[in-house]
Amino acid sequence: QRNKAEAVRVLAEAEADKLTRIGEAEAAATSARGQAEADVLRKKAEAYKEYGEAAIVQSIVEQLPRIADSVSKPLQQTEKMVFISGDGTSGSRLTKDVIRIMSEVPDAVDALTGVDIKKMLDGMQQRGHS
Repeated sequence: QRNKAEAVRVLAEAEADKLTRIGEAEAAATSARGQAEADVLRKKAEAYKEYGEAAIVQSIVEQLPRIADSVSKPLQQTEKMVFISGDGTSGSRLTKDVIRIMSEVPDAVDALTGVDIKKMLDGMQQRGHS
């Protein structure tokens, strides 16, 4: 009986040690993830200070042609398009859809990066008129 009790105690201690180590590893991983996110935010803040709004807006605006290309890429695979419209506006509707999609890009950039292009451009324009 004594050996059985000793074996149970050893197994329980091993399991407790295992759970402790798993918990410590998970805590370390969470801490490292948090530190990495903080580093990214710190670097963004430093870049923002160093380069200012104009450089950030410029770097984003430089990406707009690539974004437009991505938006239009599915259309490049189209061999033939047939427009059916009772009022004759189907061709212009496609153009309006592309323009609408591109007009949503600033909101998408804001949602993905936290950079509000519209606000930055407004601020730059107001400072330019001051």
